Amino acid sequence: MELLQSDKEVEQVLLQAASTGEAISAIRKICSEKDIPVKTVPPEKLSR
Repeated sequence: MELLQSDKEVEQVLLQAASTGEAISAIRKICSEKDIPVKTVPPEKLSR
């Protein structure tokens, strides 16, 4: 969230499929306002 609120460039945001809640809504809103693509991916794509 902090990165999205900064002036740093962000290529895209990956969100886990079926993620919901206020934080996810806020992330989507900021991305929309800054024209940052949001991609929904399965959980295993985000696991390291």
